[in-house]
Order: sequence, then structure tokens, then C-alpha cells
Amino acid sequence: MHYRFFITISFIVVAYLMAAGQQNNNGKLNDVNAINNTDSLEKVYYYHDLAINLKSTDLNLAIFYNKKALTLANKIKSPEACALTNELMGELFQKNNNLQPSINYYLISARIYANNKWLDELAGVYLKLGEVYYIDNVNLEQAHNYYNKALNIAIKTNNKIQIAEIYNKIAGVFFNKQLYDESLEFFLKSFSLSKKIDDKEGIARALNNIGEIYRVRGDIDKAFNYYERSLLINENISSYRQTATNLENMGRIKSLEGNINEAFDYYEKSLTIYKNYNFPNDKIDILILMGRAYLSQDLNEKAYQYFKNAYKSSKDIDNLDKTAEAALGISNALEQMNDYKNSLLYFKLHYQTTDSIVGRKRVDQLAIMQTNFLNDLNIQEIKLKNNEIALLEKEKHINAINLKFMLFILFVIISLAILIVVRQRMKAKKEQLIRNKDIEIHKTQKELMKAEIMSKDNDLINFALHLVQKNKILQQLKKDLKLLSNNTDKETSKKLRDLSLHVQQSLQIQQDLKEFQQKVDQTYSDFYAKLKVKYPTLTKNEERLCAMLRLNLSSKEIASINNISLKAVEMSRYRLRKKCNIENSEILPNFLQNL
Repeated sequence: MHYRFFITISFIVVAYLMAAGQQNNNGKLNDVNAINNTDSLEKVYYYHDLAINLKSTDLNLAIFYNKKALTLANKIKSPEACALTNELMGELFQKNNNLQPSINYYLISARIYANNKWLDELAGVYLKLGEVYYIDNVNLEQAHNYYNKALNIAIKTNNKIQIAEIYNKIAGVFFNKQLYDESLEFFLKSFSLSKKIDDKEGIARALNNIGEIYRVRGDIDKAFNYYERSLLINENISSYRQTATNLENMGRIKSLEGNINEAFDYYEKSLTIYKNYNFPNDKIDILILMGRAYLSQDLNEKAYQYFKNAYKSSKDIDNLDKTAEAALGISNALEQMNDYKNSLLYFKLHYQTTDSIVGRKRVDQLAIMQTNFLNDLNIQEIKLKNNEIALLEKEKHINAINLKFMLFILFVIISLAILIVVRQRMKAKKEQLIRNKDIEIHKTQKELMKAEIMSKDNDLINFALHLVQKNKILQQLKKDLKLLSNNTDKETSKKLRDLSLHVQQSLQIQQDLKEFQQKVDQTYSDFYAKLKVKYPTLTKNEERLCAMLRLNLSSKEIASINNISLKAVEMSRYRLRKKCNIENSEILPNFLQNL
């Protein structure tokens, strides 16, 4: 911890040049090895500080430099540097919404802090682990568990600022569980302690959060009073984001009271701060909130503009949740403006984005489960190593006693020989235990790989069935619209024909099929390689047919996915049998699965 100031100063000129964008012909920053070719702690902290400076502007480059710092820290075996670089790596992957490696890096950092009894740093990592599990309600119980660990350490070190912060985090967990009494209790604890140590930022944060409790309980007068008190403090200490949050919350209260003009005044002030001080996610939230407010007042064109701005901003930062919300808002506004065609288009975008969010969350949940399993495995390995260390310590103690007795009696020589034999046997036993553990780990890894392959197959099958079902629904909808158009007046019939045409266009859109084929290509790349070796004359479409047959998809399902006739699929299967010389008695999917 004590080296960082001096290291930063010593490399400040180089850091400025590199951060300013001095690049080689490939667009990469100049390597620090051009300045210092020796492996040293100073170089570790140079890379580490460079990653910190880049994390807000270029996340991938920040990860690249911190990996260099981490590799070098492990090489020179500095516990402090290893802990810091692992912690930063966890933070960077968390920023990148990649939870599994984030948790792993945090756990490694926590272990180093715990082994060296660096309690303040350990409490900080536990707070970050709690935040990972708290995001999107991934696992509130696990988040609470890590917050409690951090709280116990903070109480032990009497770190009052940290204690107040943890009280606020625990209150947030209870709030998300809708346990408002418990949440209010911890917010009040955070407020009391922050006031005692004169932490203005902590006081303002607690006041705002207490206001939230009263707002959800329907006591809007009290809620507004707490927001006002928080706002005064945040304005005095120039806490811009919290000031904007206060204004946004006060606008919500005025909206609940029916004072729409006052509500929009607060919303506009909040939006201005979010824009001026670059808080993109908060800006999107307030844009969506204002769009909904305008929609509730039948000001549909204004609502459309705010939802449209929110949609563009969320796409710019790849925020799927906000993109889905904004798309739904645009769809609703267009529907109120009688633009049904574009309304349907944005509703479809909302639906597709929501599907992507569900898929991402499913992957995150699976990653968390895998991480917990690997963490349990690591704990068992640590226990085994601790037992080995204890055995080694006992052996050293016995050796010391034997050496003392060797000075007096000849019998010690015999005892020493016996001890050597015992040690060899223990070493052989220990090596056998390690070999057994390696075998067990290898077996577990194979099982995990098998489970991962099954999971990918299931995802492809689910995706395929989704395409089949979607095409069925669109085909049926097309038929129904055609029937309706023949039995209605001219104007309605025209609109129904337009909708039928739109459905036909949706059936012809190949985006879903292209995405499915990309997923198949990625998942079955090894399978394709084997096919190429054994049957080099197969076309790309025939390879994809093999993959879909290997998934046990029927001819009817394959026809529906590719929007072709059943007869065309049967002909393709017949040609495939001919090319591969497969007997008619051989079941084609079984043959491909055993390939």
C-alpha cells in the first residue's frame, strides 16, 4: 500500500504519454518494457494504476494492463500486489457484467487479505462480493451473508464510516425483499452513525433512503420532507448524482399528488444534472420516467420523443434492460398515435430484447452456481493443504528432539533411520493422496464439460422449438387475417391485408434462422471438423442438417425452422444417406450422435 504514491509519481510522465494515445502501427499503447525491462514491484503498480485510469474510458484495455500487473505480481510473489491486482480484476469483470470471473478474483483477493490479516481491505472486498450478488437480485441471501462478514470486521476495527455504509447496504437487501420495517431500522442506524461522525455524504444518503421507505408505504408528505433534507446537504457538498436523485424522487412525489407541472420541473432539473455530469444509466431512467408521465397525460408525441431518446441512449451503452423498457414505451406511444405498424415493430423489439435479458440472466445464474461449486472445492483443497502443513510442522518438531538425543546416545542413530523410513512412507502416502485428488478433479472437470455440452444442446433445442412455434403462430395468424379480410368492409379489409403482408414479411425474415445457424456453428465446430475429415464432399447446408439431426429434431421441425417444405427436407436426408453411404436400416440421428 505504501509504494503506490511514489510509483505513480515516478511513472507519471510515461502514464501521461500512454493515456494520451501514443500508439504503434497496430493501435496499441507502447509497452512499458521499453522503459524498464526488469521485473519489479514498481512495474506491477505502474500497470495497476494505468488500468485504474483506463477503467472508465476503455474497459478492455484496463483488463489487458491489469492482467499484465497480475501476472507480474504472481511472478515476484508479492502478497500485497497479488491482492490488489486480483481485487481490481474482480471490479473490472463486474463492470463488464461478467460475474463468474469477478467473484473468483474477489475470492482470491479476500483469501490473501485474510491470510495477512489486512482487515480493512478484507472488509472492502466482502462489500464488493455482496454487491455482485445484490445486482439484479442474483442472490440476496448470499449478498446479505457477505455484508454481515464485512460488518463484523468493520466493528472489530472500529471503522465507523465503513459500518455506516454496510448498514445502508443491508437495509437495501431488506428493501428489495419488501421487509420495510427491517430496512427502515438499518437506514436509521446508518443515519445515526453518519451523523455522529459528521459524514455529510452518508447523512444525505440515509435521509434519501428513509424517504424511499415512506414513499413505498404511501406517506408521501414524510417522504418529501426527507428528500428535501437530503437535497440541502447534497447541494452543499456538491454531490451531483445524489442531488439529481433527490430531485427525481421529489418529482415522483409531486406526480403522486397530481401536481404534474411541478413534477416535470423537478424531472427536468434532475435530467439536466445527469446529462451535464455524465451519468448515462440515471439519464435513461429519468427519460423513461418522463415518457411514462407524458403518456399518462395523453401527451403522446412528447412521450414518444422521451422514450426515443432513452432507447438511443440505452443502445449506445448496451443496456438491455433499459432498451427493452424504452422499446415498450415507444410501442405504447405509437399505439396511442394510431401508428399500429411501427407500434408492432417496437413491441417485437421489446420482446426480442426481453428474451436476450432472460438468456443473459440464465447464464449469470449458471456461472454463479459453478463458481459456488468451485469455491467449495477450493475450500476442501485448502483444508487438505493445512493438514499437510500441520503434519510437516510435527515432523520438524520430532526431528529437533531426535537431533538433541543424538548428542548423548547411539540409539538415536537407529531412531533416526526409523524416522526416515516413516517419513518416506508418509511422503508416499501424501503423494498418493495428491494423485487421488488430481484424478477426482479431472473427473469433476469432465462431468462439468459434459454438463456444459448438454446445456448447449438444450439451449439449441429450445431455440429451435421457439422458431418452430413462432413460425406456426405467424402462419396461423396469416390464414386468420386472410379469412377476416374477405368478410369485412373495404377499409378494415385493407388494414387486415397490410397486417397479413407484415406477417408474411416476418416469416421471410431470416434473422432468427441466421442467429440459430450461428449458434449451431459455434456449438458444433468440433463435430463439423470430424465430418469434414470423414465426408469432405458435404456442403455447408448438409453439415447444418447433420447438426440438427444430431439434436433429434424431426423433419417437420427442420422444415419449419428453415421455412422450407417437408419434402425438401426428406430429399436432403436421402441425399445425405447416399453421400455418407449410410444403410437404410441405420437410424440417421443415432449414426450422427455416434460419429
